[in-house]
Amino acid sequence: GYDVFWSMRFLELLEFRQRHGHFLIPQNKTLGMWVRKQRHSFQHGLLSSERRGSLMASGLEFDLLRRDWDAKFQQLLAYKQANGDCFPSVMSTG
Repeated sequence: GYDVFWSMRFLELLEFRQRHGHFLIPQNKTLGMWVRKQRHSFQHGLLSSERRGSLMASGLEFDLLRRDWDAKFQQLLAYKQANGDCFPSVMSTG
């Protein structure tokens, strides 16, 4: 049933992370679509506590906007430390 399917996808997710070192799975792949659904379910409180716990323990990030914002903020802090201001030019941001 659905529990077997969920467990199989979860193991596939763990294998992907072990192989690639991240969870940035292409969204056009079956696993990527499954991960997107899990993130959506997590954000809307639709996951069981067991599944939520398994996904959290795996290290899967649920709030990608927050993750990206935090990464850019860390880049800005590094820029400020190196340059003394928070005004990087468009060319210096890559």
